[in-house]
Amino acid sequence: MKTSEETEIRASEWIARQDRRELAAEERRSLDRWLDESPAHRVAYLRLESAWVRAERLRALQSRSATRPMFRWTDVLARWAAAPTRRSLSMLASGCAAALVAIVWSIWPARDGLRDYSTPIGAREVVVLADGSKLTLNTSTRLSTIVDAHERTVWLKDGEAFFDVAHDASRPFVIVVDRRRIVVTGTMFSVRRDGERLDVTVLEGRVQVQSEDTPLTLISKNESAIGVGANVLVTPQSEAHSRAAVGWLQGRLFFDQMTLADAAAQFNRYNRKKIVIADLDAGNIRIGGSFEAANVDAFARLVQTGFGLVIRETGNTVTIASAR
Repeated sequence: MKTSEETEIRASEWIARQDRRELAAEERRSLDRWLDESPAHRVAYLRLESAWVRAERLRALQSRSATRPMFRWTDVLARWAAAPTRRSLSMLASGCAAALVAIVWSIWPARDGLRDYSTPIGAREVVVLADGSKLTLNTSTRLSTIVDAHERTVWLKDGEAFFDVAHDASRPFVIVVDRRRIVVTGTMFSVRRDGERLDVTVLEGRVQVQSEDTPLTLISKNESAIGVGANVLVTPQSEAHSRAAVGWLQGRLFFDQMTLADAAAQFNRYNRKKIVIADLDAGNIRIGGSFEAANVDAFARLVQTGFGLVIRETGNTVTIASAR
């Protein structure tokens, strides 16, 4: 079993590489796997990341009021990464990890505010945080939260959640999604993470999307944004469309001339019984309407009747095909 010191060292290695923007897509997946291996890995990583963020904030504040150079953890870890031997690397990493942990515990004496939440396929869960903010987790969602006297932070690892954030100008509400941060003081909006893609829909107020790679993006009421890589596209939406985007809060899916293939993909997010579209002709059919997310059979019967399609069911698979 790995010691706590080894875990802290490994966590600090990941944070240092992420800060230097050295993580490729496959390495990010490796980081996710490492975090999932043990709760101790995730706690160590989140602790050090929180300390890192606070240290950067303190550095920025001090730079405005003083001209003397400020100590930077990134400089230490850069020198550590360049060390000629694994032995010196480990010694420096151990020292950095211990120092970062000391910062965490000195700035935030109680770290028991860390909470993990998850939902299985087809389930929803409502979480009320200590500040009064309410989170609704959609199907197959994983996230962690820290809400205390100093910060309000959510790490969205997979899936989708709707946020009804209590207003507090002194403690911005921060949602971390990979390398992006969504920052608000009080508003209502949804966030979905699907691999490297980020979807945000704002129902009330406005949010800021921050990234290392792109300028700050502002998203206002009845606007949605799609972020992929360094690109963010913001589009206006009608209020009805914005409400439809979060129809899953009532267990419903709303389609507005969506292809049958895309509609099937949406249903598959919510059900263990999967829809398979057998051919392009069927997949390209466009449909609209309101559907119960958990009722695959009813949806299949409707498209069969409406479009004359062929339905075949085998175990937990419903195949939809053109009539040929």
